[in-house]
Amino acid sequence: MTEGSPAPRLELEDMLRRLESAREELMAALDAIEAAHFEKESADGDSIKRTLERTADGFKVRVSGQWIESGRVTLACESHAAAPLARTL
Repeated sequence: MTEGSPAPRLELEDMLRRLESAREELMAALDAIEAAHFEKESADGDSIKRTLERTADGFKVRVSGQWIESGRVTLACESHAAAPLARTL
């Protein structure tokens, strides 16, 4: 491949197109779920904003009553919904 070849740009455009398609599919799936399905509190009474915590190595997330540790967390929601979660960090 020669320098200045359009191939890397085409690969990038294809990747961005596939990423946008996946994002649209995710948003459609989330829109299909009724808002009432999302609880404001967990079964043990913890508020949602308290189920995301920063640790020395990343984050802890409480899901279905169990803590999961991860180096990264993605908040896949609208910014007004992510802001209260991010503010607690």
